Amino acid sequence: MIFRKNICKILLLFLIIFIFVSATTGTAMADAADGELFGYKIGDSYEITEKTKKKINIGGTVVAIKAENAKQPEDVGKVYIVTSTMTYTIGTIYSTRKFRNANIAEEFAHKYTSFLAAKYRKHSPQFKGLADSSKLLINFDNNYELRIRVFAPKDQKPSVHISLTIVGEKKKEYSNLIDKEHDQLLIKNAETKGIDKGL
Repeated sequence: MIFRKNICKILLLFLIIFIFVSATTGTAMADAADGELFGYKIGDSYEITEKTKKKINIGGTVVAIKAENAKQPEDVGKVYIVTSTMTYTIGTIYSTRKFRNANIAEEFAHKYTSFLAAKYRKHSPQFKGLADSSKLLINFDNNYELRIRVFAPKDQKPSVHISLTIVGEKKKEYSNLIDKEHDQLLIKNAETKGIDKGL
């Protein structure tokens, strides 16, 4: 009886540890190698609600949306989704957080650079010679790229971005999609305003 009780306690302890690890790492970061980050997946359509429409920011051929249901570590800041203009197909997922000074920003970036480099070691993370203020670059089979950047413009608070974006052949397909949807949106808006008559 005592032996069985001890076994049950050990199994329960392992279960608690497993749940804790899943909750603190797996859920938050998901698997970037499959295009997933902060609870969203590149290539999926972002669910648009009436509340979401008020937060949409159209910039050229894409839309930037402040994520409503992101699953991220509390300290990474706000999460944004970049999508196409009509089907809201996700092409980029990123977080951004501002800091009081550059030293704190660098320390924060180093923490996540170390963690993500360890998690995706087999994908040969890069640290040196990177452009765009990048501290880390991981390319997943030329399908997706995970980056950590530190931005420190003059007279502004420094910020750290963690981003996952589409690259390679997938990016070409996505670029065609966003161009097509942007054209469709322009035509739709023209028809609504009646400026297409006779054209």
